[in-house]
Amino acid sequence: MNSSVTVMGLGNMGAALAARFLVSGVATTVWNRTASKAASLSEAGAHVALDPEEALWRSAVCVVCVEDYSQVRDLLSRGVGRGENFHGRTIVNLTWGTVPEARDARDWVEMYGGRYLDGAILDYPANMGPNALVLYSGDKAAFDEHAELLSAIARPRFEGADPAAANALGMAGALFHNIAVAGFYEAAAYAAQHGIAARTLFDLTAEIGFDLCARAFSDGLTRIESDDYHTDQSTIGIHFDTTLVQEAGFAEIGQAGTLNKVVRDILESAISAGEGGLAMSALYRRFLQIH
Repeated sequence: MNSSVTVMGLGNMGAALAARFLVSGVATTVWNRTASKAASLSEAGAHVALDPEEALWRSAVCVVCVEDYSQVRDLLSRGVGRGENFHGRTIVNLTWGTVPEARDARDWVEMYGGRYLDGAILDYPANMGPNALVLYSGDKAAFDEHAELLSAIARPRFEGADPAAANALGMAGALFHNIAVAGFYEAAAYAAQHGIAARTLFDLTAEIGFDLCARAFSDGLTRIESDDYHTDQSTIGIHFDTTLVQEAGFAEIGQAGTLNKVVRDILESAISAGEGGLAMSALYRRFLQIH
C-alpha cells in the first residue's frame, strides 16, 4: 500500500477523509484555503502544506475534495504552473460534478502525464470508514495500485474505465436520495400537524415502508426490462387520485405540500398522454424523454 497521501480541501467531507487516512496510519498531507481548518488534523499528525504546490508534490496520490471542478483545475494548475507535470502521480477527484466535467478532468490530467480517478462518495462525513462506499472510475491500473490505500476512507468499488461512470451513477444515487429524504420531511411535517411525532412516522417507514419501496422497485425493474407496463395492481391513475386527496389534506392545515404537487403534475401529464392505466414504472419512459 502507498504509505502517503495528500488531501486538498478540508470541508466537512475532506476533513473526514483526511482523518480516516490518519487513523489508518497513512502519512497524510493536507491543504485548505482557510488554514485554520487544518488545525485539528495537524494535532492528529497531518503535515499541513503551506500552499497547493507543496501539497501536490508531497505525495504520489492526491485526493481532491472541493466545491466544484473549476476549483479542482485551479488547484492542480498551481503545480503545473511551476513547470512540472503529474508524471508518477495519481489524482483522485472526489468532487461532485457533471459527466462532461469528469471526462475533461481526466483528459487534462493525462495531458500532463498523470493518472486520473474520478469518484463519488455515497455517504455522510460522520460515516466514512468500512461501512461507507465510494465509487471510482478512470485509470484501472491506478485503481488496482491504490485500492488498499483508498479503502482507508471507505469500501472502494471500480465502475469502469470511463471516468464519468462513477460520476453518473453517484449522481443518480444522490438524486434518488435527495428526493426521498425531502419527501420524508414533508410527510413528517404533515403528520406533526396531526399530533404524530416524526419518530412514529420513521418507525412505520422502517417497519414496512422500506420493504414496500424495495418490492415496488423490483416489480418496476421487471417491467422496464420487459418494456411491459400493464398491471393489475396500483396504476398511475390510482396514485394520481391519492395525490389529490393528499393535496386536500395539505390545504386543510395550510401547508404547501410542495413535493406532492410536483408528483401530482407528473402523474397528471402521464394520464393526459393516455398512460393512466399503466404501472407507475411507466414514468421511466417519460423521464427518458429529452427536451
